[in-house]
Amino acid sequence: MRLTKVCLVAVTMLVATVVRADDIDALIGKLDQFNTVSGKAMQVITSADGEEIQKTESEFKILRPGYFYWRTLPPYEQIIVSNPDTISVYDPDLEQVSIYQSEKMRNSPASILSGNRSAIEKQFKVTKSGASNDKKSTSFELSYLDTANADFKKLTVTFKKDQLASIVMHDMLDQVTSITFGKVNTKAALTPAQFEFTPPAGVDVIIE
Repeated sequence: MRLTKVCLVAVTMLVATVVRADDIDALIGKLDQFNTVSGKAMQVITSADGEEIQKTESEFKILRPGYFYWRTLPPYEQIIVSNPDTISVYDPDLEQVSIYQSEKMRNSPASILSGNRSAIEKQFKVTKSGASNDKKSTSFELSYLDTANADFKKLTVTFKKDQLASIVMHDMLDQVTSITFGKVNTKAALTPAQFEFTPPAGVDVIIE
């Protein structure tokens, strides 16, 4: 599933800590503007030399905090459903469902969008920056504090006019995954019951 570092001297550490806290506050402030969100997404994976490897379309739903649904449309169909207890990953082509404890997946991009402040603080260094040439956009770069167990080198989350616009992820092989969001609805009527997943009859179920 794709859908993954500080200090020199006491003064530097103090400054870095203050800046990081302020930037986390700013990121949480953006996320706190919505409790529910749904929409479409275009995901493009490129190699280290810029060659396009894969392009997919998805639909998603988020109920904060802790609930996440992501369906990648055919021909690469996959469904990911997350609630505060478990994450279920269903691959129709493989007729297989993998079920994980949510705690094991806390360093995923989904944990950012679902707005778990504690998880963000424990997992990431957050740096805020204005998007270049666009005063209406704000970007946040997140780098993992525990690089040994990280799936990605860094992630960049961008908001445009306070609306979730994109996520860009750089993995350990220097591949880049760019997710652009569209048709975003921050007034979606969602309930926790919509984030329960029942494996289809006859599929293999793997408990991780």
